[in-house]
Amino acid sequence: MDIRYSLNKQTFSILIEEERIYVDKTKLIYELVKQGGGTAYFLSRPRRFGKSLLISTLKSIFEGQQHLFKDLWIYDKITWTVFPVIHLSMDRMNFIALGLEYTLAELLKSVAQDYGIALSKSDSKGLFEELIKALYDKFGQQVVILIDEYDAPITQYLEKSDFDKAEANRDILKNFYGVLKPSDPYVRFLFITGITKFTRVSIFSELNHPIDITLHKHFTTLLGYTQAELMQYFSEGIAKLAAENNFTQDACLAKIKDWYNGFSWDGRNFVYNPFSFLRLVESSQFSNYWFESGTPSFLIEMLKKVEAFELENIRANEEIYNSYDFRKLNYKTLMLQTGYLTIKEKIEDFILLDFPNKEVKEAFNAMLLGSYVEQHLAEAKMIIFDVKEAFLRRDIEQVMHIIKQLFESIPYELFTKKDRFGQEKPVGENFYHAIIYLVFNILGVKMKSEVMVKGGRIDAEVETDEHIYLFEFKKDNDPDTAIAQMEINRYAKKYRLLHKKIHLIGASFSLEKRGLDDWKMKEL
Repeated sequence: MDIRYSLNKQTFSILIEEERIYVDKTKLIYELVKQGGGTAYFLSRPRRFGKSLLISTLKSIFEGQQHLFKDLWIYDKITWTVFPVIHLSMDRMNFIALGLEYTLAELLKSVAQDYGIALSKSDSKGLFEELIKALYDKFGQQVVILIDEYDAPITQYLEKSDFDKAEANRDILKNFYGVLKPSDPYVRFLFITGITKFTRVSIFSELNHPIDITLHKHFTTLLGYTQAELMQYFSEGIAKLAAENNFTQDACLAKIKDWYNGFSWDGRNFVYNPFSFLRLVESSQFSNYWFESGTPSFLIEMLKKVEAFELENIRANEEIYNSYDFRKLNYKTLMLQTGYLTIKEKIEDFILLDFPNKEVKEAFNAMLLGSYVEQHLAEAKMIIFDVKEAFLRRDIEQVMHIIKQLFESIPYELFTKKDRFGQEKPVGENFYHAIIYLVFNILGVKMKSEVMVKGGRIDAEVETDEHIYLFEFKKDNDPDTAIAQMEINRYAKKYRLLHKKIHLIGASFSLEKRGLDDWKMKEL
């Protein structure tokens, strides 16, 4: 019998009826639904992490569809009662073409029609309030409200950098969701999902009772696949993947983990992104699937406006997850909430953020580099491949030549930035560092940037099997000065015990020439 995966299937009943693989999360779901009336939760997760499937599973539970759960943990753990359910999928509405207010109203009318209820109000807020009360009166049961991707009418405009429209939709949603608090006596269970938390506070300012389980230690694996779940549900698919790629079982598992594992919301429990993993076992091909779920154009444009940025090993506290003004967003907050960064470790009162895995890191850096040099992602990756090959051939002259060409392809306007008075000024050294960082960081060779040593900070370090290259970048200064700085500060000392050939490379960047002006290398 062929394995039937759940890729692109987000309706729980369809998965069960079509005998597709469903990773049983009902033991955790039970912890949510076992509470009494008025329970409300909020959960933030990136795209393609199974939020819609979770909402659909909750819907089947509250509609009393026990037969669908016959082989699942929750089957005999609850009293199966039929509740009226209002299920709103905000990302499936055609609000861009028809307007948010109109589509909300039509969605509510559709739910009412399914239950045989006629509504008299015309505005979305009035319809929502009327529907909740009408369902309660008709069925004599409290109502279950499931809201999927609550922030879609905002985030879809943020991705277009249309802040005015995003703000207008935020105000509509705030008014719309304002119904929930006074309707509390009629509500048995409320569950809200979304990508961002930065809009939650402003939208639900009057609804202060939902429990935010985004970082809750008991629910960090509610979405995504754990390593144990991978082995329990997908062992056959993994064996097939290993055979088709001529890997041993252990080697295959290690590569899967390197590429697709690493997402965490507590720094202790790590999960695989379901979409990427299912694409892997379905196609039997290791590739970047993460960006098939959407290009982070807004995030990319934000980073291009930041002269210096960190993308790895970022120390922060949990407050970084909360931001309330999307006109003044911190790129780290946005990267964390959208899944491009994740919590790798919790240490006392701070968290350590990093890329979750190879898939996300490589694709994001290549896309960011491609946006700088205005080239397609595939072309940017070819540039990186050429640099890697030159390093492995020990052809540093070719490495620097490619870097020089990269800078020459960057639009002139990116070499200047406006100060708070609107006056243009040249970018600093950090801009050049950012481009080099992106190039080196996608190489596949061992590379680090901003490496701390006793004498100071090395701008970049690239390590191959036999060689170590230490880089110092200077703006409008000669390469000899950069090499002298590395020698005086004894940057190479920490690498002596590796018994590899050490090379010091000084590079000078020029605003006038818009890129690499000169470079020199000294072998120690």
